[in-house]
Amino acid sequence: MIAAVSVTCIAFFLARPLEDRNYGGMTTGFRWLFWLAPLWLVAIIPAARLGPGMPLATRRVYLLLAVSVGSAAYAVWNPWTHPWIWNFLEYLEQIGWNAS
Repeated sequence: MIAAVSVTCIAFFLARPLEDRNYGGMTTGFRWLFWLAPLWLVAIIPAARLGPGMPLATRRVYLLLAVSVGSAAYAVWNPWTHPWIWNFLEYLEQIGWNAS
């Protein structure tokens, strides 16, 4: 059910014209999807319980959770900053890293 709600909301958001979904300014994530975060946390519980049977899957779940917590915590002191990934990409550009 959580996956169906998530896919539906993401599809709705992406189906909107750019003018409707571009607020201008900065944010630390998909603004229209912030309310889904508690549902996704509930969905992590069964994945985290895989434990001994699937250690690689469990590590991936914990890694994704750590990245998510870090992303959310990045803007705690100033929510009007660019997201961490934006700053990281700007840093790569400054040092001359080229992906192509």
